[in-house]
Amino acid sequence: MPETIEPAATKTPIPRNIRLLGWVSLLNDIASEMILPLLPLFLVQNLGVSRTFLGVIEGVSESAASFLKLFSGWVSDQVKKRKPLLYIGYGVSTFLKPLFALVTNGWQAMAIRWGDRAAKGIRTTPRDVLVAESATPETRGAAFGFHRSMDTIGAVIGPLLGFALLSLFAGNYRMVFWAALLPGVVSLWMIRGVKETGEKSSNAAKPEPFKLNFPALSADFKRFLLVLGIFSLGNSSLAFLVLRANQLGIKPEFIPLLWMVSNLVYALSAQAFGAFSDRAGRKVTLALGFGLFGLCYLMMTQNLAPIWIWAAFGVYGLYNGITDGVGRAFSVDLIDKEHRGSGLGAYHLVVGIFILPASIIAGRLWDKVSPQAPFYLGAGLAFLAALLLLVLVREKGKINVKA
Repeated sequence: MPETIEPAATKTPIPRNIRLLGWVSLLNDIASEMILPLLPLFLVQNLGVSRTFLGVIEGVSESAASFLKLFSGWVSDQVKKRKPLLYIGYGVSTFLKPLFALVTNGWQAMAIRWGDRAAKGIRTTPRDVLVAESATPETRGAAFGFHRSMDTIGAVIGPLLGFALLSLFAGNYRMVFWAALLPGVVSLWMIRGVKETGEKSSNAAKPEPFKLNFPALSADFKRFLLVLGIFSLGNSSLAFLVLRANQLGIKPEFIPLLWMVSNLVYALSAQAFGAFSDRAGRKVTLALGFGLFGLCYLMMTQNLAPIWIWAAFGVYGLYNGITDGVGRAFSVDLIDKEHRGSGLGAYHLVVGIFILPASIIAGRLWDKVSPQAPFYLGAGLAFLAALLLLVLVREKGKINVKA
């Protein structure tokens, strides 16, 4: 039965497809976030990995994910089937992440991290298209915001479980990694209720060759990708924020709780700012988010008291809550429907291209200049990106909805 849109005075219901996709992401993120806050400390302190090599691990892994987001978007555009890619992406990630419990060196960790992020690349773009096509243009920002909120609620629960299990297992990281298998398996079971939204492909139709097809993308979307690239060059892996917090005095067992604070702020803000972008515009909302990222990174250049470290992670969570879903919704606004999967893939590709040099540069700056240097670079590029976004990109896809 098709979803109906209620009058503006009544709260618009979230379609069932989006609710289910939200639950899938929530459960998968519980599994991921049990591991991720602890992984940088495990690699650096237990396995002796350098910050530079940590940057290589994170950069290579995230770049692989972004390249596969582009390819999976093209595949889903051709076959009009998104669910098989969801099963592959979530399935590989579910059974691969717990294998961190077996690693004995950085190269093994990089292989597992690469596989996990590649699986994320396979599933992300088809899932985003399902979210976009399960909502109306007037509610698209709120739909992405809801999905990101559910995703991040999982990212709140996961660190809490990680903290509890790390205490239960007396600091044994590997036992926590094994425990992450269960929520991942449940997330796979939830996918069965998701419905396809695209038209069935015709057997007679000839598939388009795999290509970026940049000429088909709007000039404003290309300018947006340029701005996004500048910002992403300073947006190094969150692992460096974790290491900096530990350096400034946050004990390892409290790192998952620090991560949880960031994710909680993210979860509480994502849907609200998604809906805000439907009314006020995506561009201003994104510029605000970039500015908050710059503020967080400036804070981490200082020798902060613990309370201010917690505050900086809260600001980082607010940046994520503002920009993650809104950035995708803004991309959809600027992309023709026929190229939506490929266009969203290009959006993720740009992020992935720049996170590799961003993370390597951050690790090198930490090892060779100072721990503060990567954060000065990130703050400067974030403020520059916010300015360029406001000046260069026209908001053609703005939906004018009165509050």
